[in-house]
Amino acid sequence: MFAAAISLDITPEMVLRGQGANPAIITNRKPVLLENAERAIQEGMALLSPKIIERTIEVIKISHDRIYLENNLLIENRFITRELSSAGRISFIICTIGSAIEEKVSALYRSDPVLSLAFDGFGTAAIEALAAFACETVRIRAKEEDLCISIPYSPGMIEWPLEKGQNQIFSILQPDPLVVRLTPSFQMIPKKSMSMIIGIGTGFNHNDRQTCDFCAARQTCRYRLNRD
Repeated sequence: MFAAAISLDITPEMVLRGQGANPAIITNRKPVLLENAERAIQEGMALLSPKIIERTIEVIKISHDRIYLENNLLIENRFITRELSSAGRISFIICTIGSAIEEKVSALYRSDPVLSLAFDGFGTAAIEALAAFACETVRIRAKEEDLCISIPYSPGMIEWPLEKGQNQIFSILQPDPLVVRLTPSFQMIPKKSMSMIIGIGTGFNHNDRQTCDFCAARQTCRYRLNRD
């Protein structure tokens, strides 16, 4: 678990984007959705149970499609090996906000589906904010050693199959299953969870790159389209 105190700043615009909506359009045309987003933040913050499980591991050797790590650990994937070829260390991360938000979404679904959607958008915004907080923490630590970091890479990217990536991250971090676990289809429970790895080294320059560039849904994703 991260030792640093976790701080999340979530705005109504982030909640609307988490629903796949364009905040600029929604604010003018459907103010009730903005009101629901604000309500979801007010009530939802108390329901969050944010946790970050992280382990940074030294790279021993990179050869062909394999990254050899200390303690006889291994990542085997051509895409990841290529992307992290200049890494001296790799940070493995699992983030979750707990299950209370998705329970709230289910409880509201029949009686108030619009508010239910707002809480779901809040959950999406919260896990994205938590992941960003984790990445920034890794970046700050790296900067203290005059190092830089890669963009985060998550299982399910176009060249990193979900089942292989999830197995690799979970086998290395071995999180408490009461906190976060994998289903047989390699989805995470709680649903509002995220796994990723970040390279740490001297050769990373990603000013013109982002994680979305490697997502299989990058051409049709409504969340990305409403950010651009």
